[in-house]
Amino acid sequence: MSVHFKLWFLAIGVFAIVQCSTELPERSEDYLKGEAAAKTYCIGCHQYVEPEMLDKGSWLSVLNSMKYEMGQSGYEIPYKEWISIQQFYRNHSPLVLPSATLKKPALADAFGKPVDLDLLSGNISLLKSEDDYLYVGNLSGEIRIDSLGHTLLKKRIPSAVPIDMVEFDDSFLLLNAGNLMPSNAPSGSLIKLSKEKEQRLVTDIIRPVHLASSHSDDNGTTLLAVSSFGSVLDTVNSGSLIIYQAKEEGIQQLWSYDSPGATKSIFADVDKDGDQDILALFSQGNERICLFEQVSQGVFTEKILIQHSPVWGTNDFLYEDLDGDGVEEIITANGDNGDGSQIFKPYHGIRIYTSGSAGKFELSTFIPLNGVSKLITTDVDDDADLDLLVVSMYPNLYTQPWQSLVLLKQTSPLKFDMSYLEESASNQWLLATIRERPTVGTSALIVGANRIIDAQIPPRMNEDWKGKDPLKTFEIKRLR
Repeated sequence: MSVHFKLWFLAIGVFAIVQCSTELPERSEDYLKGEAAAKTYCIGCHQYVEPEMLDKGSWLSVLNSMKYEMGQSGYEIPYKEWISIQQFYRNHSPLVLPSATLKKPALADAFGKPVDLDLLSGNISLLKSEDDYLYVGNLSGEIRIDSLGHTLLKKRIPSAVPIDMVEFDDSFLLLNAGNLMPSNAPSGSLIKLSKEKEQRLVTDIIRPVHLASSHSDDNGTTLLAVSSFGSVLDTVNSGSLIIYQAKEEGIQQLWSYDSPGATKSIFADVDKDGDQDILALFSQGNERICLFEQVSQGVFTEKILIQHSPVWGTNDFLYEDLDGDGVEEIITANGDNGDGSQIFKPYHGIRIYTSGSAGKFELSTFIPLNGVSKLITTDVDDDADLDLLVVSMYPNLYTQPWQSLVLLKQTSPLKFDMSYLEESASNQWLLATIRERPTVGTSALIVGANRIIDAQIPPRMNEDWKGKDPLKTFEIKRLR
């Protein structure tokens, strides 16, 4: 299950499947009644989902989970309408979804032979390269910071779950998730790390999963954005995007936006007015990418740029100028399968949105790929546009084991050729980063494994992966 650990895996009760034919019924009066009920009540929490988006077995699990979640949160649907909604999804969904089988591409020629990287053992929870620093952490609370081939810091923080890190003043700021499992316990924190000591600057954060840092302004102020994924376990749903202001005298909360499923944020001057706006991904049911435009210091206004179906499983996003035309695109990774519908979905993959009229983003490119979870940009061929490196947390390892690590090389504006890095996944890859080493003129892709997910993995692979090093590096050749 992913770091998001969506609650849909919790199911109670059993609903009968009453439709066994692969042919879907005509849009009868019952169909229209169920559709109307779903559009009336279900959109109170997330975008409307068509019955064809999941198979019958998945709808059974998801409907049970939704019933449980509504009971926890106090949200009620009248009994007759709830029965109508159940029948609508059970009776009008297919037995199986169509497959998105891809033709096997070629082996990527932009990388050298992979080499094991002996930095940390165990399940990797933090892997990030920033400027000259490489940050690595595992679920045992071990942390390592390397720079230019030297280890600057290596220590273990008991009960911590390192999930993200940024450079901070003359030291480092670690985001401690506290608990990766669904929980409303405020056990997350921001910890200032140096060789000499560690200091908890902020405590009582509920299940944070991402930390972003803005550039210091003229007043020496840095903004920090913490994505608190939270949980929907209890009657009060938790989770929020929290903005902190960091100055020499310390950190104070500046602003917050409450919503479950805060996953990732990016500081960017989207409106080109000279200050830092925030792009944020929320992926707990109501999947969307929002722009929080800074109208004055510490005051932000919300605008939804992209709305996704809750079954798309949006894990990651980027805001970058892929094709070098001076205008940024939004790129999304849709592939989370750690919920009640653990089937391979033909709509999982990478989506690229371009800026359209009235500040809206419109879908330009869709590249199907099972279980996509992590996106990284790099220019492997030095041709002035960006290529995409993709990690799939839920690849189809049964029939297409090459899907775990994929390169999408841009051949013309927003057009890509796909290749793979490994014939068959050599571990359960979850995290990845590009490590630039300008002093020696090389760069490398580093990937990290985390084996807490046990779904959709062939038993043979599970056995082969035991004892394997959790970190591996691929030198980038920079093809011309």
